[in-house]
Amino acid sequence: IMKLLLTSLLSLGTIVAHENTIKQNNPLVNNSNMLKLTTKCSMDTSCSYKVQQFLDGCKYNCTVVLDDDRNNKANNNKRNSGITSFLFTRSLNVMGTQILRFHGTCEETRVSLLGNMTFLNINNSSNIYISNITIVARRFAYTVVTVAQSQAGTIIANVNTSIYQYNSELLWLKRAQSLYQIDGLTYSDARPTIDGMDWINETGIPLTWTEKSKSVATITFPDIGFHFSPGDYLVIRHFVWEVHNIVVTSTSNVSLYNVKMTTAAGMGFLAWDCDNISLNTVDIVPEGANPVSTNADAIHISSCRGHLSIKNCRIRQPGDDCINVHGNFAIVKEVNQSMDRKHQVLTLGVGGTADGSTWKQLYARPSFRIGDKVMIRSPNLTSSFSAEVVAMHGSTATPPLQIVVNSTEQIVIQSYVTSLTASPTFTLIENNSLGSNRASGILLSCENARVANNDIFDTSSRGLDVGTYWNSFSEAPLSQNIEFTGNIVTQCARGHRTLSGGHWGAGPAIAVSSLHVNRVVSVYNNISFNSNLVVGLTANTIAGNPVVSVSQVYNLSFQNNKLNSSCSNITAKLMLTSDFNVQQSGNLCCSKQSCTSCS
Repeated sequence: IMKLLLTSLLSLGTIVAHENTIKQNNPLVNNSNMLKLTTKCSMDTSCSYKVQQFLDGCKYNCTVVLDDDRNNKANNNKRNSGITSFLFTRSLNVMGTQILRFHGTCEETRVSLLGNMTFLNINNSSNIYISNITIVARRFAYTVVTVAQSQAGTIIANVNTSIYQYNSELLWLKRAQSLYQIDGLTYSDARPTIDGMDWINETGIPLTWTEKSKSVATITFPDIGFHFSPGDYLVIRHFVWEVHNIVVTSTSNVSLYNVKMTTAAGMGFLAWDCDNISLNTVDIVPEGANPVSTNADAIHISSCRGHLSIKNCRIRQPGDDCINVHGNFAIVKEVNQSMDRKHQVLTLGVGGTADGSTWKQLYARPSFRIGDKVMIRSPNLTSSFSAEVVAMHGSTATPPLQIVVNSTEQIVIQSYVTSLTASPTFTLIENNSLGSNRASGILLSCENARVANNDIFDTSSRGLDVGTYWNSFSEAPLSQNIEFTGNIVTQCARGHRTLSGGHWGAGPAIAVSSLHVNRVVSVYNNISFNSNLVVGLTANTIAGNPVVSVSQVYNLSFQNNKLNSSCSNITAKLMLTSDFNVQQSGNLCCSKQSCTSCS
């Protein structure tokens, strides 16, 4: 534990130094490589063209300023008052740029996306600073409806078309990739319904729109076992994984400050194979009374390196996890000896159950670089050893991928291969407010992390989750040296029902799970929970689920936490299963009437 605390302090200092270095690149310094854009470009829809032309021609020390042409102030270091809006009609691509500042000068500088598209796609660049912008969309990639009828295998639902407009030219409006229930239609009550329907399928189902009046339409779709009732509120997601607001790949030193997003067709911020990321005061919150922000995860960090900091962010109503940080693994499909008999050539393929036969989702791709230290685990995870990548052939974009490792130890087909280097050196998730979302609050499969003073509430799955989804999109089974302290977890794990009649998400509000495979060697080590407050959910407590469940962790510290049940006469439960070297003291398990020491 002392080693973990020392590592945390040293890494915090490194993160602060990294953030200060980025801030020294003032977005408004005099710079010959500067494009200052005014809202006039929205009138002739030239904003995207002008910015892309500038980005194509500038590869070093570039600044894009979205300026308020109503106030031509000499001192541009002061943000202008009011709101300005810039219309972007296509995605912006940044490739091979060193030092890019993208900045809004107004009190609120709005980037309005004409369609469901990625705003910024950044690849193979460095020192990216994005600040003071708000990303909005002309048409949400979801539609919220109220069920009117459910009979004869057909569901008819009402739509307010003054909010969710129908355009016959937008073919994606005629398809639903996902349906899930929420408690209400407004921001204040749009929580996932306790044990409501949650259905998702990439193929989707057809939707038929019928206009009833100027502001009312109906959507008709087949009832394939949803069992909805009149009056149910549903979110129909037309997209889930395809389009994300900001995508950053193979890029170093990325900073977002005072960035807001009100909606996204997929994820809000997605980073893969990057080094050093700082997200500070990033708000991903639906605008006004709209009940959904992003269709998928709000913030997703996959196979990134260096230091990761997520602080002072506010996230509401994403269609999946609020924050997801993980590495990735690949599966050994073929093993061959090298000519010198000192190396082995591993042909790698997909291992996750949800990603088919290719790494079609960017965040499911493993990241390997020459020089990486990799961990090779047997198929049942009962044994493991490390090696170094000395050569590579192919790409994760189109498997199979081949890596050459400097090991002669026996490697069998179906072994797991994970880059230990493709995980943040240290992760800080601190002072964030997260909730009312379809899946987990904070989901981690990484090493060396501090999760502190976060407020997490109304999640349909776990509030804090370590490792329980590791085999869905090839998330690496690596979780060690993680500290959870001072977090408040309220009314989480609300649960969903599925078409098969089962339940998804209902269970512990906090979970560290290693029970998905039988093995001797644990992949979860040195995890501590200190001074957290957890308020369990009534329905789950009655069902016999613990509020906190931790299983098969080596070196577990669980001290001075308070677990509250929200049900009278039922005490919250703490379940520790087959954990080793456990330090447990000062924990209270409470019902509405009394508290007792957790056992």
